[in-house]
This record gives sequence, structure tokens and C-alpha cells, in this order.
Amino acid sequence: MMAAALSLVGPIAAGNAAEPGDPSGPAAAPATAPRIESALLAEMNRARVERGRRPLRTIATLQRPARGQSGYLLGIGTLDHDGSDGSPFWTRLIAAGFPRGRALGENLAMVPGCGTEVAARTVQMWLNSPGHRANLLNPAFRWAGAGAAIGAGCSETILTADYGS
Repeated sequence: MMAAALSLVGPIAAGNAAEPGDPSGPAAAPATAPRIESALLAEMNRARVERGRRPLRTIATLQRPARGQSGYLLGIGTLDHDGSDGSPFWTRLIAAGFPRGRALGENLAMVPGCGTEVAARTVQMWLNSPGHRANLLNPAFRWAGAGAAIGAGCSETILTADYGS
């Protein structure tokens, strides 16, 4: 079983003021890609546990291709599950060493900003989208890899979540 979903959120219009205490506003502190990846995994697991699913465990054979895809997508400025050679997402995961024949899924997002709060906003978007929600909450998925790539000047963050059973 292969599943894919993507989400694209445009940049916040200039001049939009954040509400006091709103972490999505311009005062949010920049974070490193690994911190955002950790926050994304924590948010995905929070959402899963709240809905009676077991938490996902990070595995390098999903983490590496998720990071690579986020970097690639940042470079081309769009979201796409296909790799740079046009191959479908699952070929990257299998090439990275994830066992062939297992259920696989992928969620993508492009969100404004680069603080750890992008993880919570991304998971909320995924929960509000049927395809993303199905991947995120799929009870068969036990493993995940999160990848983040941050745009110049903290303009946006590309997030990839790869899932496997």
C-alpha cells in the first residue's frame, strides 16, 4: 500500500500583525532543521496518542530520504512527491534501506517561518486534510522520518514526513 499527500500554505501577507502570544507571528525564534524535525515528530506523536494510535519511532532509513526530499523541494520551490529523477516517493525510501513490501506514506508541507512552531501548524493542517490525516493516523505505520529545510531569511520551511509499517 502506497499513500501520498501534500499541503501548501502560502506566505503570510506583509503587514499582518500577530496576536500577542501568537507563536506564528514574526517574533517566533528561528530554529535549526534538526530541532524542527524533532518538534514535528513530537507533534505527530501527540496527535496519534490523543487519538488512540501508538507513537511513531524514528528510523534512519526514513529520516535520510525525508531530509533529502525537503532540501530538494526547497531548491525547486514547490512541493512534489516525485524525486529529482521523477521517481515516486517510495523508491527513495526503499533505496535508503526501508524494507520492500511494507506500507509506506508521505506527507509534505511548505509553511511560512522557521521556528519550532511550524511543526504544530503543519500537524494541524495535516489533521484537517483527509489524505494527510489518513497517513498521519494510519495505525499500520510504526516508523517515521521527518525532514525539514529552511528557506533563506527564514522565509519558509519545507517539511517531509515519511511513514512506514
